[in-house]
Formats: sequence, C-alpha cells, structure tokens
Amino acid sequence: MRGTSPTDRLLRRLRRRLTATLGAVAGIAIIGFIAVLVLASTTAARRQLDTTLRGQASRAAALVFLDEKGRPDVSGLRDDAVLAEVDEVVVFGVDAEGRLVPVLGADSVTRASAASLTDLARRELDDEDDGGSLGWTTLNGERVRAAAMPWYQGQKIMGAAVAVHRLPTLGHDPVFGPAIAGGIAVLLLLLVTGWVLVGRSLRPAAEALADRERFLATAAHELRLPLARLRAGAEVARRATSSGDPSRLALNRLLTMADSAGQVVANLLLASRIDHSEQPARHEEVRLDQLVADLEHSVGDLVVDIREPVVVSGDRGLLRHAVTNLVDNSIRHGRVGDETPTVTVAVLRRSSTAVIQVRDDGPGFPPGVDVLARYVTGARGGTGLGLPLVLWIAEQHGGTVRLQNGTATEPGAMVEITLPAVAVMIASSTGL
Repeated sequence: MRGTSPTDRLLRRLRRRLTATLGAVAGIAIIGFIAVLVLASTTAARRQLDTTLRGQASRAAALVFLDEKGRPDVSGLRDDAVLAEVDEVVVFGVDAEGRLVPVLGADSVTRASAASLTDLARRELDDEDDGGSLGWTTLNGERVRAAAMPWYQGQKIMGAAVAVHRLPTLGHDPVFGPAIAGGIAVLLLLLVTGWVLVGRSLRPAAEALADRERFLATAAHELRLPLARLRAGAEVARRATSSGDPSRLALNRLLTMADSAGQVVANLLLASRIDHSEQPARHEEVRLDQLVADLEHSVGDLVVDIREPVVVSGDRGLLRHAVTNLVDNSIRHGRVGDETPTVTVAVLRRSSTAVIQVRDDGPGFPPGVDVLARYVTGARGGTGLGLPLVLWIAEQHGGTVRLQNGTATEPGAMVEITLPAVAVMIASSTGL
C-alpha cells in the first residue's frame, strides 16, 4: 500500500478511518473505565476520611475537660497529634444560656466558616445518637468534610469538637495518575495493533485492485495494434470501392465501429494511467477552436459552432480526449432508433472562462443515474468511463463539468466544460 494511485490513496484513507474509529471506541471505553475506577477510589477515600474524621473528633473531644474554674481546658489538644492529622479542629463549649461558643481554633477560620461549623456542632448536640455527625461544610470558602463529637463532664454534654479535612483532588488521588498513564499506554497499543491489522486486512484488496488496473492497461495496449490494422485495412478497401458499391456502406460501418472501439481502448488506457499516476501534467497554450474544428473532418454528422478564437492553458492530448469522449457519447446515446443524432460542438468565451458545449437531440440523460460515476453505463452499453474521464480531465485543468437535459420542445442532452481561459488572445501570436 505504498503506491500513489487514487486506489492506494483511497485504501490508505480507509485504513486511517478504520484505525481512528477503533481508537475512538477504545478511547471511550478506556475513559469510562478510568471514570469508574476513579469514582470507586474517591468513594473509598471519602469513607476512609469519614472514619478518620470521626476518630479524630472523638479523640479531640476526649482531651477536653473543665478546669477548676469551670472553664473548658483544651491544653491537652495543643501538643496532641490530632491537630496535625486533620486540616482544622474547632472546639465549642456551651455557655450559661445554652449557646455554643468556640474555645479553640475559631481564630483561624472566617466568620462564615465558624457559623457553618457551629451549625454542625449544634446538630450533633441536638442528636440523641452520640456516634458523631458527618456533613459537608465550608472552611474559608472551600467545601470540606467535617465530623462533630460531643465532649462531656461526667454525664453532662458540655460542648462539641469538630474535625475538618479537605477531600483529596483528582491530581492527588492515588489511582488517577496511574489510571491515566495506563489508559494512554493501552490506547496507543490498540492504535498500533489496529493500524497493523487493518493494513494486513486491506492488503489483499489493494493487490486485487492493482491487478485489475494492470490488466486494463495490458489489455488496452494489446488491443490498440490490431484495431489500428483493422481500421487501416478497412480504409484501404473503402478507397478501392466506388461510391455505388454496396460494400462501401459496410466498410463505412466497419470504420465507425473501429473508431468507437479505438476510443474505448483509449479510455481504458487513460483510466489505467490515471489510477497509476502515470499521466503527466503538461501545460501549454491550446487553441480550443482549432482542436474542435479538427473533429469536423474526422467525425461525420458533426456541427461545429466557433465564434472566436479561444485559448486555454493545458494538455492538448487530454483536452482532445475529453471532447472526443463527449462527441462519441452523444453519438452513441443520442441515437433514437436507427437515426443518427445531430451533434453540435460549440466553443465560446464566457467572461474569463472558456466553454465547450456538446449538444445532441437524443433522449437525454436517464433520470436518477449518476453518469459521471465510473462504470455506470446507459441502455446502449459502453464502458462507463467516457464522462468520468471528461470530469477528471476538466478538474485537472481547474474546470468544471455541467450536465443538462433538454425540454419537451427541444429534447436532447448538453454537456458543458468550463475551463479558465487565457486572459488575452493576441492575434499576431496565433496566426489570425
């Protein structure tokens, strides 16, 4: 799959898309797995934190007691490890009026935080269960987890101790970093594996397509010589017959068939060259009016409408091939019964563009059929390469192709090629 033909490029594009699809699906699955893993880790961390907060709040409550003057004594907490294991410990006492008054840690928190912690402590004191209250609260503007435990003097509740700690962020989660690194490694491994497997799967298709194109090229080359000899023999025989000889009509038909077969072979050869990037891109000044006028001498029943000299920059051989294909297509598919259609070829300038119009008075293009697609043939047969090659040649010259059917009063079909024209036509340089 190292070629540069359109088929190779198509297969490489398909390989990239299949690999990208595999990567997207695998990426979504890995992200989902990481999310579940991190959620499970976060839930476990919060449960562990709740257990730690309850224990630290209970320890802090156990180290608070009343001194000889009946005031809360928190000296036992100042040197205890509980203050280092959580972010904050706030101790509240109950005054004579039953209000909670902070006696430790309130000076390091804001008023809003102190009020929020006071609410948690009050909820614990109002709760008959002494297992401790857990809840979300705020600490200096941050949402934190807190646990409150009552402290006693004898059997009487004298206040509450509140332990506060922040939840670890994702960056500090012990699972998050390894999960991301592992997910990226797995995704890269899947992408590389998918790229290799898709390439191996597409290789037989690429080889089959390459064999087909080589066969077309070989067949076209092999057919050109016998067709040329057949035409030359028919031409010699026709010249040797008189105009009234009955065999002359048969020889004329034989020449027409040989020319049509020669055009088919030329189309096959050009198509194979295009698919293998063997068609060179040449640019020179081409007189479209002269190119079309030459067809009038080689194709019978052809009407040429030339109004002025028209010059484009391009490949003379390719442009001649495109016009010949259009004329051959009109003669083949514009026929109604045994009547030969009238085919008109016009060359004109339209603003800064050159236009080649080929019209016939036949039945027109079949509805619902993309005649510009390769190998799409009409009722009268053909290879299905004529119009697709015309489109390719027009695009190679920066042009477009437009198809149009006639009307009920003026039936037929029209194909119009629009190409960038050379801006100025100098009569002295063209011999006019």
